[in-house]
Amino acid sequence: MACVQSYIRCALLFLVGGIASPVASEDVGDPVALEFLGSWKIYAHHEDFEEPSGLVFDPETEEFLVISDNTDRFYSLSASGERVKDIGVIDHLEDPEGVTLDVQRGRLLVLSEDQAAIYVIPRDTPENVEKYALKKVIENASDEVRDLLEGRFSPEGITIDATTGAVLLVNERSPRVLVELSPDLTDILSVEPLSAENGFVVERVKEHHLDVSGLDYDAGRNALWIVSDTGESAFFWRRGQGPAQRFELLWKDDGGALRRIENAEGIALNPAGDRLFIINDNDKKSRLFVYAVH
Repeated sequence: MACVQSYIRCALLFLVGGIASPVASEDVGDPVALEFLGSWKIYAHHEDFEEPSGLVFDPETEEFLVISDNTDRFYSLSASGERVKDIGVIDHLEDPEGVTLDVQRGRLLVLSEDQAAIYVIPRDTPENVEKYALKKVIENASDEVRDLLEGRFSPEGITIDATTGAVLLVNERSPRVLVELSPDLTDILSVEPLSAENGFVVERVKEHHLDVSGLDYDAGRNALWIVSDTGESAFFWRRGQGPAQRFELLWKDDGGALRRIENAEGIALNPAGDRLFIINDNDKKSRLFVYAVH
C-alpha cells in the first residue's frame, strides 16, 4: 500500500488494514486470543460526540457508523479512529445505546434505551424514519416473557443475525438476556439468559453486577461477540453450542502500562473476522480500541 502521508498515518492503516476484506464464506474456527493492536482518542466536543455508545462497520463507506447517548445525531468514524463526522439527526431520538446495519433490508437500526424503542432509517430514504416501541412487543409476548422483561427492560446493544434476518438485543442486567426479534420487529422469537451457565461470568465481578453493553454478529463463525462494561471483557458465543469464551480487554496506554478497558459500550467486528473494535464512554478519554482476532 502506497502511503503519501505521515508515518503515523501509515501505521494506523496497517493496524486496521483487514477491515475491508470480504466476509468469510465458511466457518473460520473459534478465536483463541485477542491481540491488542492500538487505540485512538475519539471524544469530539465540537461535534457533540461526547458519550460514545455504539458502533457498526459500514461496508459501503469502509468506515464506522457511531452514536453518542448525549445527542440525537449519528456520525461516521474513520476506520483508523482519527475523524468523527456528524452525518445526520434522528428526530425525537433519546439516549441511543446501540446501532446496527441491516444490509439485506437496506436499513439502519438505532436502539434507544430510555425509550425502549428501535428507530429504523431506510438508507435510500433516510427521511422516512419509523419508530418501533418495544414495550408494545413485550405486551404481546407470552406470560413468561412479560414477567421477565416488564419493568426491567434496559436494552443496551443491537445487531442483525445475517443468517436468519432476526434482530438481536441484549438487556443490560436483571435480567441479563439476549432477546431475539422477528425481522419486522413485531414479535419476540426467543429470550436466552446470558448466565454463568452459558459462560457469562467474571470471577472478580459479582453476578448481579455483571452487565452486557453491546454486541455484534460474527458472520464468518455464525456467532456473537458481546461486550461487558463492568466485566471489562468480550465474550464469544455460539448460541446453543456450549458456554461462551471470555477475553480480557487489555490494552497499553501511551506510557506502555497495561490496563483494562473501562466503560466499554460498543463492539464491532470487521467483515474478514480478524479485527475486533471496542468503543468506550470515558468522557474526554473515550477511545476506539482495535484487536487482532487469532
